[in-house]
Amino acid sequence: FIGSLKRGRRIMAGELDCPFSDGRTIPLEVIATVLNGDTTASCPHEGGEAAGIVFLFRDITEVRRLKKEIVRNQHLASLGSLAAGVAHEIRNPLSSIKGFATYFRERYRDNPEDEKIAGIMIQEVDRLNRVISQLLDYARPMTMQRQEITVQDVIRHALQMIETQAREKEITLQADLPADIPAAGIDPDRMKQVFLNLFLNALGAMETGGILSVALTELPDGCVRIEVRDTGVGIAPQDLGRIFDPYFTTKPSGAGLGLAIVQKIIDAHNAEIHVASTPGQGTTVTILLPAKNQEQGGG
Repeated sequence: FIGSLKRGRRIMAGELDCPFSDGRTIPLEVIATVLNGDTTASCPHEGGEAAGIVFLFRDITEVRRLKKEIVRNQHLASLGSLAAGVAHEIRNPLSSIKGFATYFRERYRDNPEDEKIAGIMIQEVDRLNRVISQLLDYARPMTMQRQEITVQDVIRHALQMIETQAREKEITLQADLPADIPAAGIDPDRMKQVFLNLFLNALGAMETGGILSVALTELPDGCVRIEVRDTGVGIAPQDLGRIFDPYFTTKPSGAGLGLAIVQKIIDAHNAEIHVASTPGQGTTVTILLPAKNQEQGGG
């Protein structure tokens, strides 16, 4: 900005992201204007040195949110009709395939190899059904059933659901959940879906002996910050900006909808989610739930 203004530009405008120590990042519009030393001069340097530069900053968080929402709604409109057709055309034959596979698995129990193949067929049909369910869940409008509930209870429940997988990989689960954090107006089932998805992603990113930690903090403005950290392989810098995009995945068997649904749930809570990652060291996901007086919408 300043360099361009010194080279003769009278007005400069642009956008920047301003990070805060609590993990939030606020997008700002910046307008810089040169003040002339000679008020009769028609350009910045006609009357000698400029008297100064005036900077105007405007919070454009809502503008960016609305732009993103418009794009997402356009995408969902086309995706919704596609999802309904896919569900009808694919689920019916999948049910038949699973039925026959189940029959053959029972019939050939005396033949371990055939029984194993039939079992794999059933597992793959179930996986495809899960993908279809995720597609429908992502495409349909988000309904919210808010309750005044402590976030600690939701996190503990989600942690209990992954204890077995963590134990199998010898991964340590750590939770810092202070009891004095006030209840929040959230949809507990939706938020449990968020935490479960993040925890499972963290487990999948770690080898034997890693650490998955969850920390809960109340910020001075009343917001609640949840940090989920893992000591996994991390996310490549070129992938970091795409992880919430529908269908983006680095997993061979992934559908790429898990984190897209997470983003949708977070948006429905008028909350924020940010991801920081260092390849080879791990990933930190930060969720910022708004203070009660900032909670909006959701039905």
